[in-house]
Amino acid sequence: MNKNILLTGSSGFIGNSLKNYLINKGYNIISLNIRSCETDKIFLDKLNNEIIFNKINLDSKSIYALVHVGWGHTDNPWSNYHLQENVRNSKLLFDFAKKLHIKKVIFCGSMNEYGDITGPISEESVPGKIETDYAKAKSLVTSYGTELYKNTITDFFTVRPFYVYGNVFNKKSLINQLIDSYYNNTIMKMGSCKAFRDYVYVDDVVRLFYLILHNKEIETGIYNIGYGECITVKEFVENFWFQLGGNKKNLSFGAISDRKEQVQPRSFSSNLKINKNFNWQPEINLKNGLKLMTDEIKKDKFK
Repeated sequence: MNKNILLTGSSGFIGNSLKNYLINKGYNIISLNIRSCETDKIFLDKLNNEIIFNKINLDSKSIYALVHVGWGHTDNPWSNYHLQENVRNSKLLFDFAKKLHIKKVIFCGSMNEYGDITGPISEESVPGKIETDYAKAKSLVTSYGTELYKNTITDFFTVRPFYVYGNVFNKKSLINQLIDSYYNNTIMKMGSCKAFRDYVYVDDVVRLFYLILHNKEIETGIYNIGYGECITVKEFVENFWFQLGGNKKNLSFGAISDRKEQVQPRSFSSNLKINKNFNWQPEINLKNGLKLMTDEIKKDKFK
């Protein structure tokens, strides 16, 4: 099997972990930078040049798959950038892959595409109220890819992770703020943290991407992935803080207003489709995942 993979977002959280995982599995990764350009032509010329720079021919026999993980402005789910630039760039990228007749295209969507529904969420679940521009844009890209590759040789997949955590941190994230608070021994002021999350470790997520790439005859479409249980953000923070060894008195819940984000009631991934198609089960529970995180944090701190 041709093992040349086009990958966007390889410097980001999921993308970086996926890149390393696929390289270890023998894939050749061509990282694509899909930041916005002044014109569509400049954008497409940049894609061409990045592929040619990696000494890969621009044809379907040379490139096996496109994995689209890259996404701008993830720290602000209400930014119009999602509906404008992220959607535009994704459509251009998918059109580019269609012209190359690439065998598989995998898009990293989001569980937020289901909106504010409760309980176990399957791929057939009817979405509730979708509030953020981030979630609306992800849904638009999923729909575009589904229609674009219909009746073509390209198999299209959307992987919808629930809340992914692991050893790579956004500097603006709650995790990074907790780490800073721990090492500076300061009070960590937070909102109520009462929202529910289905937390899944990043290694379990990238394993699904690999399984989709590796298996030849599989069902296309949407694949949800989560741990299959939900807890509150407060429980997650307390468990992470315990693993770090922080003073519980330094956690101040309700000290500031809750961040405006997609309303997320008690819901979680059913995981039925990935169990059926890949016999997939999460390998890393929350306790072990948080320990892997904190071990890595402390190792990096004292290098």
